Amino acid sequence: MPLRRICVAWDASLPSRWALAFATRLARGGRAELIIAHVVPPGTDEIAIPLPPGTHVLSGRTAEQLVWLAQRERIDVLVAGTRPLAGSARLIAPRLRHELLASAPCAVVLVRHPPVLDRGTCLLAGGDADAAATLAAALDARLVHREERPPLLAVTSRERFHGLRRRLGTSAVDDLIETVDCPVAVARG
Repeated sequence: MPLRRICVAWDASLPSRWALAFATRLARGGRAELIIAHVVPPGTDEIAIPLPPGTHVLSGRTAEQLVWLAQRERIDVLVAGTRPLAGSARLIAPRLRHELLASAPCAVVLVRHPPVLDRGTCLLAGGDADAAATLAAALDARLVHREERPPLLAVTSRERFHGLRRRLGTSAVDDLIETVDCPVAVARG
C-alpha cells in the first residue's frame, strides 16, 4: 500500500528539523503529500517561531491534536523529532510519545538524529513486514536482517512495542528509544 499522506510535528527545534528532513524524503520517495503540524497551548495568540508555508496550526494538548489531525486527514505516517537524553526537555517527551504510539491511527516514526537517507538505505525490520516494506519502497531502501548494522530505521508493530513495554517496563523502553542510533517507526496494528 503506497503512502499517500505524511504528517510531521514541527516546533522549529533541531529534532523537528530532522523530522521534517526525514518526512520530506519519505514524501518524495513515495510521492505522498506532506502535512506540517504545529501545536500551541490553548489561548496562544501569537506564534513565536517561523512556520513553513502551509503549516496546520492547532491549539490544545499536543498528542490529542496530532492524533485528531491524523484521523481527520487520513495520515499514513506521523513523523516527530525526539531529543537525546542529555536535556530534560524533549520535543516528544515520554508521556507524549506513549500517547502518540497508543492512540495514533497510523504509523509513528520518531527521529532522533539527522537522517542520512541515501539510495540503498537499510531498514531494520521488526514485527510489521508490510509497514517495513512500504517505508522501504518510499525511501528507495532495502530491508535487512536484525544482525546487520548500522540500521537507519527500526520498524516494529504497535503490538510488539506495547508487549516490550509490558515485559521490560516503560522506562526501559524509553531508554531504548533514546539510545538507538536510528529513527524508530512503530506501525499501526
